[in-house]
Amino acid sequence: NRDEDYYYNQIYLEVEAYNHFLERSTKINEDDFQKINDNMDYYYILTKLKLFHFMFLQLRQSNEPGRQKMWLLDEIIKYVEDNLAVISKEHYVIYMKYLILMTMLKPDEVKYFRRLKKFVIDNHNKLSQNVLANIYVELHNYCTVRSNGPDPGFKTETFNVFKMMEDKGIYGKSKYINYVDFLNAVIAALEVNKIAWAENFFNKYKSRVLPELSESTLNLAKTQICFYKKRYDEALDTLNNVRYNNHYFYLQSKKILAKIYYEKKDYESIIYIIDTTRHYLKRNEGISRINWDLFHKFFLYLKKIINLDPSEKEKITGTIESLQNENNVSSKDWLLKKLVELENT
Repeated sequence: NRDEDYYYNQIYLEVEAYNHFLERSTKINEDDFQKINDNMDYYYILTKLKLFHFMFLQLRQSNEPGRQKMWLLDEIIKYVEDNLAVISKEHYVIYMKYLILMTMLKPDEVKYFRRLKKFVIDNHNKLSQNVLANIYVELHNYCTVRSNGPDPGFKTETFNVFKMMEDKGIYGKSKYINYVDFLNAVIAALEVNKIAWAENFFNKYKSRVLPELSESTLNLAKTQICFYKKRYDEALDTLNNVRYNNHYFYLQSKKILAKIYYEKKDYESIIYIIDTTRHYLKRNEGISRINWDLFHKFFLYLKKIINLDPSEKEKITGTIESLQNENNVSSKDWLLKKLVELENT
């Protein structure tokens, strides 16, 4: 838990210690200078890593270029990597921030995710609740990027992150659970067919959801569970009780509604949903670019699927290949599954 305050205090502690011994000796100890310098470096490096992390979060949401404005980014990464043996053992927070940043800078290199996951497993009892929460959020974010992009099979890793949080008692230590985190945990379990785990999580923590959004959150979660249990009529009835409190509830509701109608072969209703959602995305400029892409592409490919004829094997194969190469597609694995079913008809 060596945060900025730790290094800041260490700088002045070493300065005071140096002055104390200087008053009693004329000999200058270069090691004391080095201690002061090292702590100043670590203080600055950690501050910059946190700033880089914040900036990349904003850039990821806005989808605008801006790395050229991040002064000393490459130099700091090189310094950390050149001193990785010491930093990984003695400066946990710096090491953690470095790994988080690298998962964002190099999402194609899974090794940084693996190291971050191992880091939290190995040091769980040594880290504060805030640091742990920070790591788990980033692990989930990385899994989401991978599973909605080049590797739909990463859904298992997504579930494992939530399972690890549950196993380690993270949810039990929070007074309230954010509605997005609650729903993401349920959906992550369902997407890898862990229905019993999802239901147990729902029942165990339903009273912990933020009160002002509790009703819609629980009804949307119930809808998801019913859908995966193939209780489509019950899912529709439950979905009617979800209020569109914000973009998240509206878009998630429309997506699950379209998936229900697809399973019920009600393609006319899907066309209507696609049209209304397309207008909603166009009107609401407050939706982040990444979320806009996720849902826009989902409905784009769903429309392609319902317009495909089972006899058009080449078109189906081409659509599968096109989808496999797409990034930022919500429920990408479900769409691929429907295309494969159509191909095998």
